[in-house]
Amino acid sequence: MKAANIISTQAMMVGIIVVMLISIPCLVNPYWVVKVLGSSEVLDPLATDYLLWLLPGMSFLLIECVGMMLIRLDGSPRYAMWCNVVAASFNIVLDYVLVFPLGMGVAGAAIATSASCAVGGMMVLVYFARYSNTLKYYRLKVSVTSALLTMRNTWYMAKIGFATFLTEIAMSVMMLTGNYVFMNSLGENGVAAFSIACYLFPVIFSMSNAVAQSAQPIISYNYGAGYMERVSQALRTSVLAAVISGVSVTAVVASGARWIASMFLSPDSAAFAIACDGLPKYALCGIFFALNIAMIGYYQSLERVDRAIVFTLLRGVVFIVPIFIFLPRVIGIPGMWLAIPVSELMTIIVIIIDYVLSRKRRSMGV
Repeated sequence: MKAANIISTQAMMVGIIVVMLISIPCLVNPYWVVKVLGSSEVLDPLATDYLLWLLPGMSFLLIECVGMMLIRLDGSPRYAMWCNVVAASFNIVLDYVLVFPLGMGVAGAAIATSASCAVGGMMVLVYFARYSNTLKYYRLKVSVTSALLTMRNTWYMAKIGFATFLTEIAMSVMMLTGNYVFMNSLGENGVAAFSIACYLFPVIFSMSNAVAQSAQPIISYNYGAGYMERVSQALRTSVLAAVISGVSVTAVVASGARWIASMFLSPDSAAFAIACDGLPKYALCGIFFALNIAMIGYYQSLERVDRAIVFTLLRGVVFIVPIFIFLPRVIGIPGMWLAIPVSELMTIIVIIIDYVLSRKRRSMGV
């Protein structure tokens, strides 16, 4: 238990340090950051305003994200869920108040996000201060030995979690590449339409990641205990849940494209028409993405980090970037919206082929 408490504390501290290092260039030169992320002269002031007000909440967001993982491991999954629910509800209400009645615009939206992150982070801190079952924050020693142990544990955490890190980075690569493609082809209206997809993708990711993360401790525990039939059963359940989630997302986004677009854009705008035409095509990524995340989580649970990393790189970088560049040249504007579904489809095909071949090799004793 002492080792578990030390590792939990190290994870939190190292994460906060990383967030601070990321925040420094954003504070020093925010205009450069938004330019690199695909902004335009028209959007620069709004993007910069949003970025600067968003930064204060990032350390709390880290505490919330890491804390929820630890709280689930501590045997309190409901409290972890409420950390998310309360923070999200607070964000929605504060978004409305600051943006509309108070007229604070983009800055108000960013302030609402930062404040909601602070709420979620504080709930995590309160849990470990008063309600935790076994895990506690541990006071780390200030010594060379302690620093070396922290570096060793950090390396092991980074190794196991690298595929998940790449999944998050891949989301950024997808958004960055899409911003450039839509900006060059359709201008600000195209970026406004694509931004809806960027808002939807984290929702799709959250549903898919929930399936993968729920299965991971079950698969990992039984794999370590040598109960391979239970591992297979957990994988089948995970894949089935991923299929159901993915099909549901695809159906909702495809059938409700106009309603979803109207939440973000005026029906009279050119961006609205672009979004209504593109979102049903984009929605096809739901099922393939859910399956990819489930399988990547499966390989992480077995500590087959190499496979998890390769599959993440395929869907997040190797396939998505060239497809985003070349598919629109072949079939035009629909290719921009189909780039993500096609890259996810190609990845799941590779995963299925690899899984089948691996099972054949094991059955042959190779």
